[in-house]
Amino acid sequence: MEINKMKQWLDMAKQFHQGQFWDSVFDQDYTKQVMEQFTNPAVSVNQAAAAPSFPRAEVLKSNREIVILIDLPGVRKEEVELSIMDGSLYIKGVSNQSYPDLQVVQAERFKGEFERAIPLPDKVGSGAKISAKFDNGMLEIRIPRPQRPRENIRIE
Repeated sequence: MEINKMKQWLDMAKQFHQGQFWDSVFDQDYTKQVMEQFTNPAVSVNQAAAAPSFPRAEVLKSNREIVILIDLPGVRKEEVELSIMDGSLYIKGVSNQSYPDLQVVQAERFKGEFERAIPLPDKVGSGAKISAKFDNGMLEIRIPRPQRPRENIRIE
């Protein structure tokens, strides 16, 4: 029985030595992305980690409305698209390089195309008067909350 274990160990060590072991352990695309972070100085570790949550958002609500604040530093309002579907606010756009003619030495801010769904706390009616205002890199979206009329309950 000990000989069988030793043989298994040797087979595994052989695979490890040939590089096949790590190929099977790690997903190829993920490994490539991680390695690119270390070999390409223009891509930072923080940028890759932040990409799924870009842009940063805050959802607030009162009795009358839902307010969504979205940070979009360096993004022009013409490069942003907003839509509402299935109880979520969808934001899509592009964050371009501020100085495309300069070489990047260190990059910590997200650049490129982005798309994100932000779940809303209430369903939004199709006729809702939604407003959006873009000022100094901050997008503010206001969605009126459906007002439910007060309903009296008859006591028997």
